[in-house]
Amino acid sequence: MSTIHRRRGMWSGYSATPGNPTYRNYPDAPHFFDLLTKAKDHPDKHSVPICHLHVEGTAQSISKREMSDVVLVLVEPGRRDPDLFSCFLCCKEEAQVLT
Repeated sequence: MSTIHRRRGMWSGYSATPGNPTYRNYPDAPHFFDLLTKAKDHPDKHSVPICHLHVEGTAQSISKREMSDVVLVLVEPGRRDPDLFSCFLCCKEEAQVLT
């Protein structure tokens, strides 16, 4: 008989049986993995790059609009190289300042 190993920290209320992946304990896991896969494959369509300065306002907006299938990608504040993700609100603020 296998023993249950307890974890410490933020997820201490959850347990895993050795040999069984922990995601199988959660019925919504396939849905979340699908969202992450879509965000990875098509980041411009299925993810929102946001910095730590704007994440609270974005979370409130998502809550008000009841958007349930959004993947937030935490990036550094400010505008970055065109090939890298930039916080869209930082870019928007910078564009307003320049005009």
